[in-house]
Amino acid sequence: MKNSLTNYIMSKNNTIKSVIQRLNSSGLQIVFLSESTGKIIGTVTDGDIRRIYLKNISVDEKAINIANTNFKYVYDNASAGEILFLMKRCHIRHIPVLNSKFKLIKVVTYNEMFDQMIEDPIIIFAGGKGERLRPYTKTTPKPLLNIGEKSIIENIIERFATLGFFNIHISLNYKSNMIKNRIMKNFPNMFSDHAFIVEKKPLGTAGSLSRMKDHTNGLVITHNGDILSDVNFRKLLEEHKKKHNDITCVVIPYESQIPFGTVEITKSRILKISEKPVHKHFILAGINVVSTEIIGNLKNEQRLNMDKLFDNAIKEKRRVGFYLHSGFWMDIGDKDAFLKAKDMFGGIK
Repeated sequence: MKNSLTNYIMSKNNTIKSVIQRLNSSGLQIVFLSESTGKIIGTVTDGDIRRIYLKNISVDEKAINIANTNFKYVYDNASAGEILFLMKRCHIRHIPVLNSKFKLIKVVTYNEMFDQMIEDPIIIFAGGKGERLRPYTKTTPKPLLNIGEKSIIENIIERFATLGFFNIHISLNYKSNMIKNRIMKNFPNMFSDHAFIVEKKPLGTAGSLSRMKDHTNGLVITHNGDILSDVNFRKLLEEHKKKHNDITCVVIPYESQIPFGTVEITKSRILKISEKPVHKHFILAGINVVSTEIIGNLKNEQRLNMDKLFDNAIKEKRRVGFYLHSGFWMDIGDKDAFLKAKDMFGGIK
């Protein structure tokens, strides 16, 4: 915003007439009404002004009488994804950003956020029982285990939201209500009931993809619920679209060392000795982009694992490509990995 915030804040005691004058001069089409302490208690927009003429309300009345006191807002730690989702869901073009005392920090407009908005949907697979993480998952589902100050799945959601993704779906099964309630509580501006896909029975790592048929016109980003990474999802999408892939798998370089000397032999001789050789591989990261065409061929409620989906696509001569990621990546699938993550970031279950 180019103008000072004071141009958009008025006392709750100002008249409707004075608010109309401010709306005409400010250009933002919204005024924020405040207490004497600076606490924002309501908003008045052009639409509110139009309605007073229909109701024959005098412009000499106090503006607070026509204000929207149940306005939408975010706190100053809100991510771009949260703001975008709230704008889209509530069909609003201005979001006030408030501090803990409800004072106005800034106003975010739809036009400012438009370039950051990515509508391509994401599905996070968070339905597993986490049996390899017992006893930690006996009462707490794996996605809700804390890594640092937040749970695994909250870290994943925040990573997407920071990059401007807001169309996020979550596939659930084991302790689904516990996960859903936590997410709805901690991301109230970003999730509604339709964002959750609850499996009646475990469908494997790709089975719930069939339920995304109505949520995409082009592709879906899939993300395992026990992965932490700094993958740039924007660049991943660019690569997928640039290469016209049907599927793009994020792959991670991985080295494994044989702890013994190995030999190459013929029938009677040793040809070569290698002392503790290191083999280089590429492993699937649990993060992928899948085209609508692939998803459209899936049967509803079909149990299917992601590697089988990839195998089928390769056999059908589909374009199955990869995106090489050499940055941070961590699979928190077992106790050793979880304890290592705790050492790195802190956090308990």
